[in-house]
Amino acid sequence: MMDCGRLKDAVVVRMSPSLDMSNSSEFKEWLKKECLKDDVKKIILDFSGVKSIDSYALGVLISIQKGLRDNGILIIAAPSESIKRILDITSLNKILLVVDTLEEALEVK
Repeated sequence: MMDCGRLKDAVVVRMSPSLDMSNSSEFKEWLKKECLKDDVKKIILDFSGVKSIDSYALGVLISIQKGLRDNGILIIAAPSESIKRILDITSLNKILLVVDTLEEALEVK
């Protein structure tokens, strides 16, 4: 189960334990409909509970980042070591901002 809410100047999304082909498209549509209503500039995906992610889901993350264009930022917060490794191997850590804690993500300007 995912949910989202405003915290400071960001929308914070608490992610489900698995993000993969079975739920990634649904996640993207849900995010647009439920969380991105007021011209949001900063989206923080709280990955603290995410255990697995597949290549399809990685593509969805890139799509969300591209959808924000130059006027917004997507931040991956608190990923596990295995998720960090996946982001590193795929070089997505160079495209997406990845930080160690939710608090750190909230401080990003």
